[in-house]
Amino acid sequence: MDNEKTDIKKVIELLYQKRPLNKQELLDVGKFLKNPGNINELNLYLDKIPEDRSYSNIKIKVESIWEEIKKRRESTYPFKRVISIIQKCAAILLLPLLLYTSWVTYQNFFTPEEYFTLVTHKGEQTNIILPDGSSAWLNVDTRITYNTSYGKKDRELTVSGEAFFKVKKNAAKPFIVHIRNMDVKALGTAFNVKGYADDIMVQTSLFEGKVDVKIKHSQGPLEQQILTPGQSMVFNKKTDTSDKKEFNQETVGAWKNKQLFFENTPFNEVIKNTERWFNVDIVYPVNRFGNDYLTLRLKKGESLERLLEIIDETIGIKYKIENDKIILTKK
Repeated sequence: MDNEKTDIKKVIELLYQKRPLNKQELLDVGKFLKNPGNINELNLYLDKIPEDRSYSNIKIKVESIWEEIKKRRESTYPFKRVISIIQKCAAILLLPLLLYTSWVTYQNFFTPEEYFTLVTHKGEQTNIILPDGSSAWLNVDTRITYNTSYGKKDRELTVSGEAFFKVKKNAAKPFIVHIRNMDVKALGTAFNVKGYADDIMVQTSLFEGKVDVKIKHSQGPLEQQILTPGQSMVFNKKTDTSDKKEFNQETVGAWKNKQLFFENTPFNEVIKNTERWFNVDIVYPVNRFGNDYLTLRLKKGESLERLLEIIDETIGIKYKIENDKIILTKK
C-alpha cells in the first residue's frame, strides 16, 4: 500500500509539472493509468485535495488516455474526443499539460482523420499551449477543434466562440483559423477572433503582425483582405457584408484579463455577453431597451450584481430573480 501511495504521489507530481512531460515520464504515467485500480486510487487521492482557485482557475476532468487508445484499437471509425472544462471534479490536471500529453499520445496512436476538441462552458475561461508552441486563450462558451496531425502537416484549427492567439512563427506552416465565414491566415502574430453561433457579427482583430483574412460570402466571390495592427475585419451574417475598420485594443482584449468592457454597445449585445460570462439567463422586454447603448467596464472579480448596478446607474433598471432567471425592467 505504501508503494501504491508513493506511485500515486509520483504521478500527481508529474501531472502538475509546469512543463511538458518527457518521453520516459509520459510512458510512466501511461503505464500507471493502464491499471483501473490505480485510476480509482488516483481519483480517491485527488478527491481529498481542496480546490485551490489561486493555483488554477479552471481545471479539467481526466479521462484515461489509455482507455481512449483501447477504444481506438477496437474501432475502425474515427471518433472525436471532447474535453469539457469544469470547475470541480474528482480527478484534476493543469490544462496545458493534459493537452500536451494527450497530443503526444494521439500522435503515436491515432490517424490524421481524427480531431481533438477543447470546450469551455458559459462562465469559464482558460488558456492553452498548442502542440506547435503557439498560445491560445479561450473565452467563455468557446470550442476549438484541430486535427491530430496539427503541427506536423499543417497548423489549422476551427473556432466557435471567441479566442485570442499568440502565434509562433513558422513560415513553412502558416497558422490558419477557420471561424464561421472567415479564414484567418497568420505566420507569426497576435490576433483575436470572435464568432458565436448566435452572433450576427464575425470579427477578426489584429494586435501584432499581419494576417490574411478570407471571407466567404453567401453570394459573390471570395473576399480577401490584409490587416495591419489596430485593424479589424467584421462580417455581418445577416446582410452578407463586410467592413474593415480600426478597433480599440483595450476593449477587444479586456476579456483576456477577466474584464468585461463594452464601448457604445447595443443593450442586447451586453446582455448576451453577460449571460455567457456569468452562465445566467436574463429576460427583458426587448422593445423597451431597443434604443439603449452602453459603455461600461466590469473589473476583474466584480460580481453580476455590480454589473446590474452599473447598468442601473446608466439607464435605470430594476431586476429580480424568478425560477433561476433574472428579470429586468425599466424604471
